[in-house]
Amino acid sequence: MNPDEVRSHARKGAAWTLIISAIAFPLSYARYILLGRVGHTTEVLGTFALLLLFLNAIYTFFFPGGRNVFPTYFPKLSSEEGRSGLVSGFLYLVAAAAAAGLILALLRPELFDVLLQQRVDARTRTVLLFLIPFALFSALANSIVTGNLSFVWASLLLRIQLVLVTLVAVVMYVTASASMIADAVLWLGGAMVVGAVVNLCVSSWLLRRWVRVRWRPRFPSGCLKFTMFTYFDTIMVWINNAIDRFFVAVYFSVAQLGIYFALFEVARIVPLAVQQVEHLLLATFSKLLGGDAEDSVVSGYRRVSRITVGIYALVSVTVIFLSRPLASIFGATYVEHHHYLICLAVVVNIDSLRTINGITLMAYERMPSVFVSNVLQNIIQFGVTLALIEPMGVYGVIVGKGAGHVACAIALFVATARVGKTRKLLPPLVYVLSQVVVFAAAWVAYRYEDRGIGVSALLVMVGWAVIWLGGGFSIDDIRALIPWRRRSAGTGP
Repeated sequence: MNPDEVRSHARKGAAWTLIISAIAFPLSYARYILLGRVGHTTEVLGTFALLLLFLNAIYTFFFPGGRNVFPTYFPKLSSEEGRSGLVSGFLYLVAAAAAAGLILALLRPELFDVLLQQRVDARTRTVLLFLIPFALFSALANSIVTGNLSFVWASLLLRIQLVLVTLVAVVMYVTASASMIADAVLWLGGAMVVGAVVNLCVSSWLLRRWVRVRWRPRFPSGCLKFTMFTYFDTIMVWINNAIDRFFVAVYFSVAQLGIYFALFEVARIVPLAVQQVEHLLLATFSKLLGGDAEDSVVSGYRRVSRITVGIYALVSVTVIFLSRPLASIFGATYVEHHHYLICLAVVVNIDSLRTINGITLMAYERMPSVFVSNVLQNIIQFGVTLALIEPMGVYGVIVGKGAGHVACAIALFVATARVGKTRKLLPPLVYVLSQVVVFAAAWVAYRYEDRGIGVSALLVMVGWAVIWLGGGFSIDDIRALIPWRRRSAGTGP
């Protein structure tokens, strides 16, 4: 593909990926709402949060390089031999990693109890053992599909597990089955296994048409080094996601984790949406760099980062002023802690450029910079959380997370500014404005606690107007969000 074809393909892929994400999006929150209302406490939702952490631990520690290696290198390979060699090499690596994971789980079964903060029986342990190999091979297959620029298929297949877990949540909520509630890990983990199996089967069927595997491993120059740094980086990301959850679960309770987890997921609505096109952008930027089209990468970075910052700020302001009604969706217990949501919205907005900066550095194969930023984030977050959790409780956990995000954002800004060969990749000026507006919105929300829904809606519109006018946004920025719209040659993705 030439640069224009790559950009066109990326825009169409982004369009369908966002459409699929929008259709599936309610399911993510439906399962949280249902699981949060199952039983007499919020413990089932807290258990699910830890189960997700366990699943991500499988991807993190036993999937070499994670999902970002293929979107980085596969689009740059033009020969069938090179593509086949890369697939073969990772098949061997993942097979060895899956075997190592199973051996570790069989030798140290108490790890299940630690990660899930509960006693795991033999039946549940068996299901979780099946999850290890199927989760790994389905992730590999789906990553190859993404690397082949088949964004629609990759997006559809990633939603299979979501649909199945949501169905289990519906059954648990409707039937209020005591046995299902007691064995929540068994049922939810089983749905994850089935989803991984279906994903693997369909992805493998697709890849048979696109890649002819000759079983002779061959890695492009720099790929193994990149994979190593990506592997260590995914460990840092997992630790970052685990720090706050484990602090809340261990210092307080799994039920308290359920409240914290639900409100955090509401606060990070935009990051979840942006992550849906993360691999698409990475594969597109990599393809353009492979074709010596850096100018397109620079223009694409500037356009995407500016729009992303604006969307983050708009949603954060909305979440802050409507924190109480949003928390009420989950139930009265969550409303009592709606202030968590205000603080978490501020924390999430600090991180608005994390995804775009991270994938840009990956496309330039600068994984050490991403790795260092995440190490710094974890050190700061852990230290601040440990210092503040006793005097501040859950708020200490949130402040610790925010401090880590600040450190990571600064490190990524510095690293991204240095990668451009022709022009610097600098954060848009609207980023500073967005932080000021969101912090101000949080202060107003705390200061005027007893405002009605009408006043809250008015404050949301005021916040939107300040961001729109102060950020210099226009109708053209809205039109730029329509990926299938025709553009003149030379514009960014």
